[in-house]
Amino acid sequence: MSPIRNPFCRICMALFCQMYSEARQARIFRGWLGPFEHCGWRVGQIACEAVTGDPIAESSPKSFRKYKKSPVVEALCELIFEGSQWDETIVGQFYERVKDKFPIRRPVEMRKAEITLSGDEPTAGILRLPPQTQFLNTTGSSLVQIRKDLLAVNQLRPYPNFAVWEPNIYSALGSYWELAKPQGVKRIGLRYINRIVIPQDVPLPMEKYYNIYPSIPTTWKDEHGPFMIRVQLSCEQKGHSVLVTFASTSSEKPSETEHVLDLYGIFQAETPLEESAVRKETRIAHENVNKVFEGSIKDDLRMLFEPEN
Repeated sequence: MSPIRNPFCRICMALFCQMYSEARQARIFRGWLGPFEHCGWRVGQIACEAVTGDPIAESSPKSFRKYKKSPVVEALCELIFEGSQWDETIVGQFYERVKDKFPIRRPVEMRKAEITLSGDEPTAGILRLPPQTQFLNTTGSSLVQIRKDLLAVNQLRPYPNFAVWEPNIYSALGSYWELAKPQGVKRIGLRYINRIVIPQDVPLPMEKYYNIYPSIPTTWKDEHGPFMIRVQLSCEQKGHSVLVTFASTSSEKPSETEHVLDLYGIFQAETPLEESAVRKETRIAHENVNKVFEGSIKDDLRMLFEPEN
């Protein structure tokens, strides 16, 4: 199926493109796509296989395919707590614990897009969320974010690999747990945002590079404009799922085609997790995200990423 460059005036697509552009300029992608999780808008249909996998041993992560030109622009682990004993001194105490690795401290105002239906016309707006604090390394490529009942650990480019990045998650978790004393973790989100650039202008044969793309009825013209696909996959492991968002976006060069493949591994706990149980569920989420990524692309696209193994 070949996309063409035509304007697309849907509110969701406009917000998607605006927020992606702002996030790319700021080099902070955390949360930029989240508001679309409940808007119910999607284009195209895809056939998906259920994500399956064997339980992951807690002692060490599995080995995954590595790429010299990884498309990952940001990896994010988000931990949602329950019952944190929060006060204004925690931010300063947390900074004292992480400042050797994350010496830059700054407050951040978070926003969320909201879409509502009033009569026949949808309306869109921006809702301000409670402020949170970021702690960044000297290059700005790695950071930790906190507010009450939230801990987020981000890695921007260059993303090394999960084994290298993973210790940052548990180090920050240990500090948060000791200071805020939450009842437990009720939700884990492991997100990988991939910016995929193909050195070919549209019309692009999507089926050459992807297993996921818009499915257009045969009675329609075999070309389409900008698109967004969203589907949530159930996983074999209890409480786990993967939210897949695949969309076209504007390219920086006319001779290239650019897509965003956003994979969000989710674990929803029936009862709040103890600190010691977070590692196992995070690794399961990572394995599921990796399977969905590899299942979404074809070898012609892998060759552009230059596999190492």
